[in-house]
Amino acid sequence: MPNPDDNPGLVQDCETLLAAKDALRGDAQLNWSVDTAMSGWTGVTVGGDPSRVTSVNLANRGLSGVIPSQLGSLPSLTTLYLHRNSLTGAIPPELGTLSNLQGLYIQHNQLTGEIPSQLGDLSNLIRLYILGNQLTGCIPAALRDVQNSDLRSAGLPYCAGEPEQDSGCSNGIAVPNPDDNPGLVQDCEILLSARDVLHGDLPEDVRRRYGRQLLNWSSDTPIRDWHGIRIRGTLPRVRSIFIPYEFGSHGLYGVIPPQLGSLSNLEDLVLTDGKLTGGIPPELGKLSKLERLSVEYNQLTGEIPPELGALKNLNTLSVYYNQLTGEIPSELGNLSNLRYLNLYGNELGCVPVALFLDANLYDPPELDFCERDVLAAFYSATDGDNWTNNDKWLSDAPIGEWHGVTTDADGKVTRLALRENNLVGEISPALGALNRLEVLALDGNSLSGEVPFKFIHLKELTRLALNRNNLEDFSVYLWRMPKLSILGLAKNENLSFFLPWWLATLGGYASHHSNLTKLSLHDTDLSGSLPTHFGNLKLERLAIQNTNLSGPLPDSMTQMTTLKQFYSDGTDICVPADDDFQTWLAGVEDKDDGKNCSE
Repeated sequence: MPNPDDNPGLVQDCETLLAAKDALRGDAQLNWSVDTAMSGWTGVTVGGDPSRVTSVNLANRGLSGVIPSQLGSLPSLTTLYLHRNSLTGAIPPELGTLSNLQGLYIQHNQLTGEIPSQLGDLSNLIRLYILGNQLTGCIPAALRDVQNSDLRSAGLPYCAGEPEQDSGCSNGIAVPNPDDNPGLVQDCEILLSARDVLHGDLPEDVRRRYGRQLLNWSSDTPIRDWHGIRIRGTLPRVRSIFIPYEFGSHGLYGVIPPQLGSLSNLEDLVLTDGKLTGGIPPELGKLSKLERLSVEYNQLTGEIPPELGALKNLNTLSVYYNQLTGEIPSELGNLSNLRYLNLYGNELGCVPVALFLDANLYDPPELDFCERDVLAAFYSATDGDNWTNNDKWLSDAPIGEWHGVTTDADGKVTRLALRENNLVGEISPALGALNRLEVLALDGNSLSGEVPFKFIHLKELTRLALNRNNLEDFSVYLWRMPKLSILGLAKNENLSFFLPWWLATLGGYASHHSNLTKLSLHDTDLSGSLPTHFGNLKLERLAIQNTNLSGPLPDSMTQMTTLKQFYSDGTDICVPADDDFQTWLAGVEDKDDGKNCSE
C-alpha cells in the first residue's frame, strides 16, 4: 500500500487478511499478496478516513477452506459476503467482535456446529443469512432483533428459556376461526416464516418506490387476501402460490425458502420473473400433491435436486432462463405424469432418456436428450453384441463414428442406417428422442413387435424404411410426422391392422400436413379398403400388392396426378370402369394389370 507509515490501521488490516488467506481460500485462487496493490485485491473494499477495510465480498468464489478467526480483527468491517462457496467448519465466535458489522452472508456453504452466542453482541447487525448449511444447536436469543434474516427458515429453535414468538396466525384475523382450521393456521405460520427469505433484501431504489414489503403476508391481513396465495378445499388449505411478473420483477430478491416443502397440500408453486438466487431446495420434493413447479426467469444456481423425482403428481416443471448447472438427475424419469418440461437457458447436461421413455412429455423435441444413451438402449434392445457390424458402438468414440450413424455439426444424430445387419428383437422407443433424425433405415433384419408410438416425436424424419422384418403392428399417427416422405413397411408378413385406422388421417383432415411421396405396404397382412380421401395425398409410388386390401379405389384417386408407380396385384382392390378412372390410370407410367371393378 502507498504511504504505510500514514496508514497504520490499514497495514494491520492487510496483515490480518494475509494471515487469513490460506485458511479461507482452500483450493481456490486468491490474489491477496504483498506484491499486489491492496486496491486490486479480489473482493476487498477500502474506505473511510483513516482508511480501513470496510467490506470483504468473496461470494461464489469457489472457496473451500474455513472462516478464519482472524476476520474478527477487522474493526471497520461493515459487510462480509462469503455465501455460495464450499466453506466447512464452524462459525468463529471472534466474528462477534466486529462492532461495525451490518451484514453477514454465510448461506449456502457446508458450515457445521452451533451459531456462536457472541454474534448476539453485534448491535449494528441488520442482515444475517445462514441458510443452506448443516448448523445445529439453537439460535441465540439476541439475534431475534435482526431486521433481515433467514433464521426462521433454519429449522433451529431459539435457545433455552427463549420461546419462539407467536406468529399471530391464531389471532382470528389471518385465519378466521383458527380453532376450526388448524391446517390453515399451520400453512399460515409456514408462509410467514418464509416471507422475508423469499422477499429478500430489496435494493434501496426499489424500497423507496414500493415500500419495504411488497408481499402483504401479515398476521394483520386475512390469508385469503395475501398476494399470490390461493386457498381451496372443504377443509381450507393453501393450494397455490402464484407470484409471477407483477410481484416478482420488483419483490422477490431472496431465495426459495425450503420450508415451503412443508405445505403438504400445495398443488401449484409459481415464482417467476424475479431476482431469486440460491438453489432449488430439495425439500420441495416432499410436496406430494404438487402439479406445477415454475421458477423461470430468475437467477437460481446449483443443480436440479434429485428429490424432485418424488413428485408423482407433477405435470409441469419449468426452470428456464436461470443459471442452473450440472447433470439432470435420472430420478426425474420417475415423473410419469410429467407433460411439460422446459430447461432452456441454463447450463445443464443432456436429458436422461428415462424422462423420454417414462414421462408423457408433450413436446420433447425441444429437449436435448442424451443421444449416446438413446443409441445404447437401441443396441441393447436389438442384441447389438451379435450384429453383423457393430464397429465402435458403445465405445468412447464420437457417435458419428459408430457404424451406421451419421451426425450433424452439433454431433446430433441425423441418420441411422443398419440394413441387413442381423438386428433381432423389438425397436427401442428411445429412438423417438433423436429429435434431428432424418433417415431411419433398418430394412432386412429380424425386428419384431411394433413400430413404437414414441416415433410421433420424430418431426424431422423424412424416410422410415422398415421393409423385410417381422413387425406385427404399426402404431404411429403419421400426420404427427409432417416431413415424412418415404415409408417402407413391405414384406413384414405378420403386419396386420385395419388400414384406414391410420391412413385415413393422411388422406383426410391431416393431408395438408403430409409430404408422403412413396408408400410401400406390399406383402403384408393389411386389410380394409383405401379411405375416401386417400387421393388427397401427393404420392408418386404406391405398392400394396399381395395384401388383404379390398374394395374399389376411392373417387379421390383420380386427383392423385403425381402417381407414377402403382402396384395392386394379389389384392381385391379394383379400379372403377368409368372414364375418369381410366384416364387417370393411363397416366400412371409403371403399373400392374390390377382388377377392373366391372369384372
